[in-house]
Amino acid sequence: MKRVGVIGTGIMGGGMAEQLLRKEYPVVVWNRNVEKTKRLLALGATGAATPAELAAQVETILVVVRDDAAVREVILGAEGALSGARPGTTIINSSTVTPALVREVSAAVEARACSFIDAPVTGSRAAAASGKLGFLVSGRPEVIQSQTDILNALGQSITVFGTLGHSAVFKLANNQLAATLVRAMGESLALCDAAGLSREVTVESLVTTATRVCGLKKDKLIHRDWSTDFALELMLKDLDQALSTAADMNVSMPLIAAVREVYRKAAEGGRGALDFAAVTELP
Repeated sequence: MKRVGVIGTGIMGGGMAEQLLRKEYPVVVWNRNVEKTKRLLALGATGAATPAELAAQVETILVVVRDDAAVREVILGAEGALSGARPGTTIINSSTVTPALVREVSAAVEARACSFIDAPVTGSRAAAASGKLGFLVSGRPEVIQSQTDILNALGQSITVFGTLGHSAVFKLANNQLAATLVRAMGESLALCDAAGLSREVTVESLVTTATRVCGLKKDKLIHRDWSTDFALELMLKDLDQALSTAADMNVSMPLIAAVREVYRKAAEGGRGALDFAAVTELP
């Protein structure tokens, strides 16, 4: 089996390293905070003093750190993985970073006769620990193919996006959607809380609504079909009424107020009679 290095053993990287150990892969770990490697060492991992030292011992390196600066440092820095990696080593970056960083780092990696895969993940703590992550992968097909054993050991799905950097773009778009949905949920809950509705009932119902609406609009979004099931101008009316009700109850809804402005501009731009999914077409 491949020897795998894991750089970054926090919630996600630590769970991934543990899963690899469970699958009996030889694992070498490094973290800036050594305390975060101790549990993995007790489970059988080998520790490394630097990313370079880690890289010298393995065939595949997983990088799971905070941001662009951290990825650049642990791969390209003076003691970074690339300075210790042997030709033929594959680096899999599962950190959430910008596509510009992916292009920068992958170029440096390829110049050293190594390979790079852009592979951010969907899922959180439980998915990392249980091998149920979703991998969003881009890179050269033959490199991806060579690492499917590792990806399958850690995840339950692999979605290939093609050119390096595409996965990074999708991951940012995905998280943007998640962030907005959760904030929107908060504002809807605040309105219901202020009216004294059951929190348990409203959460269950709103989650169902979010899932149902996204499912219903899927084909429209794919085909840019804005034939009307529920008119944008009627959704604008409902947003107006929600904001009016919130004001009466002294509930702040800044996100919904901003969304209402987007709908207003879409209606004024001639989209009022179209399905409200047409609001996804940016002006």
